[in-house]
Amino acid sequence: MKIIGITGGIGTGKSTVSAMLRERGWPVYSSDETARTLMAEDEQVQGEVVRVFGEGAADRKVLAEMVFGATTKHDEARAALEKIIHPRVMQVHMEQI
Repeated sequence: MKIIGITGGIGTGKSTVSAMLRERGWPVYSSDETARTLMAEDEQVQGEVVRVFGEGAADRKVLAEMVFGATTKHDEARAALEKIIHPRVMQVHMEQI
């Protein structure tokens, strides 16, 4: 079995290619969708986010303000969030595969 990863920046066609693959019957697992689901439904992920970023981070808008921006502080916060969410996303995808 081959596993193919589709990567790229905003507007590079990842969703278009994913839709084409789905139309052909290929399973497609979106890391963005999985991360959103985990942030909304996984109590362990939610708890870790609140532990690292504080109670306000339970609100997606507040968390987004902490991690999206061009400062070093944003970069550090984004890296901390990725350290929480990326391993769980990978685990979910491996279970799906």
